[in-house]
Amino acid sequence: VQVQITTLTLGGTSIQTGPIARKENSATRTFYYFSALLRSSGELSEFELNKRVAGTGTTLGNNTTDFVANDTLKVRVDGDQISGFVNGALSVGPVTDTAISGFTRGGIEIVTSASGSPNATLDNWAAADYVTTSGALRRRAF
Repeated sequence: VQVQITTLTLGGTSIQTGPIARKENSATRTFYYFSALLRSSGELSEFELNKRVAGTGTTLGNNTTDFVANDTLKVRVDGDQISGFVNGALSVGPVTDTAISGFTRGGIEIVTSASGSPNATLDNWAAADYVTTSGALRRRAF
């Protein structure tokens, strides 16, 4: 699952946004996600690969490269291998994790601090199912 982040503006203490994969088909917040994260203190900008299981988040890995407007973020989940890409290049991972399996929904997430007026504009969202058969990579859009 991938999305282009055209703008990301810090208006409070933090803003985080990016694509999600393996979303559970319920109101339970269970999924993998790769996001651009801006904070007003400490690390000002980074990319994070995370999982959220029943609403509880865990960071799987990060890259402290700065976000740039129009970066395209992609999260790829292949079996138990989870990876985050920025503009087609591997940024974080692959990380082995087996906490979430069997779910097939994709989307985006945006998390902001309660104060200020953070802003995110996203474009060009896409999702695909990657299947490996006899060494050949096939791509099916859904």
